[in-house]
Parts: sequence; structure tokens; C-alpha cells
Amino acid sequence: MSNIGGNKYRLVVAVKYSAQLVFIRFVGTHADYDNIDAAKVKIMDIKPIHNEKQHRAALKEIERLWAVEAGTPEHDRLEVLATLVEDYEERHQPIYPPDPVAAIRFRMDQLDLDRKALEPSIGSRARVSEVLSGRRRLTLPMMRRLHRQLGIPAEVLLS
Repeated sequence: MSNIGGNKYRLVVAVKYSAQLVFIRFVGTHADYDNIDAAKVKIMDIKPIHNEKQHRAALKEIERLWAVEAGTPEHDRLEVLATLVEDYEERHQPIYPPDPVAAIRFRMDQLDLDRKALEPSIGSRARVSEVLSGRRRLTLPMMRRLHRQLGIPAEVLLS
């Protein structure tokens, strides 16, 4: 048992040393803990996600638990699984920024802009055409102006 969250909560775990696993048995306030028998609290059988098969199983379990009531052991399980899935996906399925031209086209579509609207940021009509067709690369001043005009993150335009 350990006190966490500025000593506001208790965390009760079971350790299985032979398997190098820690099972969460209870997370709650001190008052919640005082009203339970920690020895009878069901062990949450959640393990780290190491491969795609485990990832798919965790997603399936999250889908099953999606509508559970907050404050229940099932909701705690949902939150822990969601954290594990997020960690796995950040490590194994990174989301790369879009191509700068694709980002410009997407933002133009969102704002219902035509090519002429890009002339203040990129230059002449011919230069806009060259940039959007991929024949000319964006310059740093163009990126700055597009960032200000369209609100596209600078790191997307720089990639």
C-alpha cells in the first residue's frame, strides 16, 4: 500500500515477483479505503502492452468498457487500459506531420480559399501554382507568412 497524490489517495497493489508483475488492487481516497477490505478487492489483471496482438486485445476491452459508470472498478480498468494503449501507440505508431503542401491544401479547403488567396503569402499566381504542384519548395519567409495567414503550425510547414 502506498499514499499518492499529495497523500490524498491510496494505491494498493499485489506483486508477483516470479512473473515480474504488479497488479493494481485498489486506487481511491483514504475514506474509500477505510470502507473496503483490501484483502478481498479483486486484482486488476492488466499487463503492459508489448505487441500488436496485445494492443488489439486492449482496444477490444476498451470498447467493451466504454460506457461503464465513472467511479466503478470497471471505469478504473478502462482508464488504466487507455493509458497503456496511448503509451504503446506513441512508441509504435507515431503520427508524422503531413506534407506541407497537403497541409496548405487542406487548410485552403477548410477556409474555402482559392489559389488567389495565397498570393500575399507565396507571391505571384505562377509561384502559387509552382508551390502547390510541388515544383517549387517553400521558402522560410513564405512559411512564416502562411503560418500567420492560415494558422498552419510552423513545424508542419518546415517538414
